[in-house]
Amino acid sequence: MDAPVWEQHVSSINLDEAALEVLRSVDGHTSIFWRLPSKTGTAGSALNHAINVVKSTLEAKAPMSFKLGYTHNPSWRWDNTLYGYKHDLAYKFQAMLVLCISEEPHSAAMMEAALISYFKGTPGCQNVRAGGDNVKTDPMASVPLHMVYWVYRSFKGRPDPSFARGKRS
Repeated sequence: MDAPVWEQHVSSINLDEAALEVLRSVDGHTSIFWRLPSKTGTAGSALNHAINVVKSTLEAKAPMSFKLGYTHNPSWRWDNTLYGYKHDLAYKFQAMLVLCISEEPHSAAMMEAALISYFKGTPGCQNVRAGGDNVKTDPMASVPLHMVYWVYRSFKGRPDPSFARGKRS
């Protein structure tokens, strides 16, 4: 059995069961996917990797609606009934790609801001803020991981029929 994709990115810290559960929840998710850069790369190569993931998906699936963001828990950000992308009836996002994982908040926040700056003005980009504004530096945070993601909805195919009924399961 292959090691999880995220393992090489977080192996330098001791993760508690809550952090491991966050990572495993993405592994088993049907709408969230890892698109992480090589661990051996530089900050610049990690940023270029994320840009290339977004650009190649845009080229393949445009026209699209999309947002870039920052989270401690991609599954919660997708699934929760308060503000989860799964339940967003306005944008009807289809998938989330996790573009980077960081053990400290500021590099992930900078990655989010750089990506938003790069893609701002691209048709379909729904980001309003510059990014990096949701950073939490609480040392008591339950999950010591910080992730940048990209959510999108392609208009190339047919819409999800569950949205026509006003909710998505």
